[in-house]
Amino acid sequence: MEPGRQGSGLGYVMKLHQRAWALDRGLPTVCWTYDPLVRRNAYFNLCKLGARITAYLPDFYGQMDLGTNVGGPSDRMYVRWDLTSPGATAAAGGEPQEVDPAGGVVALGRDEDGAPVPVAAASGPRLLVAAPPDVEALRRTDPPLAKRWRYALREAVTAAMERGYTVAGVTRDGWYVLEDS
Repeated sequence: MEPGRQGSGLGYVMKLHQRAWALDRGLPTVCWTYDPLVRRNAYFNLCKLGARITAYLPDFYGQMDLGTNVGGPSDRMYVRWDLTSPGATAAAGGEPQEVDPAGGVVALGRDEDGAPVPVAAASGPRLLVAAPPDVEALRRTDPPLAKRWRYALREAVTAAMERGYTVAGVTRDGWYVLEDS
């Protein structure tokens, strides 16, 4: 989407049209990827649309020469949008699928300077993994810190998923909530 147009509601309208189009043709599921460091995309996909993360894909596209991942890994979250699921149906009706972080144990936090802070051996029924506030700006102003975020988030999420956690959602303020399944 064009810079400055984010948050206008156009993406939501387009996705609702895509949902109706797919359902009219008997297609119950739509899948895609997004960059897990871009918080607004995470919130949009998981909360506004009711999609679910099914995999973390390290360096999915390989080395990229264009766009926001120039010179760095192209990690992606793979999402599945089950168009008739209760969450997707409620989201299409204007009810965002918020997730409750209460009781979560921080597996990856942020310090006062905005740097990632991994927590060794975090465990419990619910884990919290921070994403940077604005990775796109960070890539312009501090590329090494943006890269640290890439690897820290990758490690926290993939380690949790390998232990059986699933991503339940993301909070508006950028915490992935993972639950032990």
